[in-house]
Amino acid sequence: MVVVVFRNRFVEGIDREKFGRLDDEMWEIVSKMDGFISSRSYTAEDGERLTIVEFENEEALEAWRNNESHQAAQKAGREEFYEYYLSQVCKEVRRSEFVRR
Repeated sequence: MVVVVFRNRFVEGIDREKFGRLDDEMWEIVSKMDGFISSRSYTAEDGERLTIVEFENEEALEAWRNNESHQAAQKAGREEFYEYYLSQVCKEVRRSEFVRR
C-alpha cells in the first residue's frame, strides 16, 4: 500500500464553493480509478487541513499523479487556493489492526 499525506492551509478569503466543486470533481475521478482505496480529510482547530489517500500500489498513485484533470486541479491549488501544502508519499512498512466485535 502507498499512502499520501497531504497537509495544506487555504489562502484567506478563497471561494470555498469553487474549491468544493473542484474537490467533488477530483473525488469522482479518483474514486473510480483502479488501485484507489480510500481518502479522508480532516481540519485542525488552527485551520490546517490533512488529507490521507491510500492506493494499492505505486502504479495506481502514478496514474492519479499523471491524470490531466488532477494536474489542472494541482495548478489551481497553487495559483488560487493554498497558502502552502506539503505532500508526502509513504509506503506501508507494517500494519496492525484491532476491531472490537
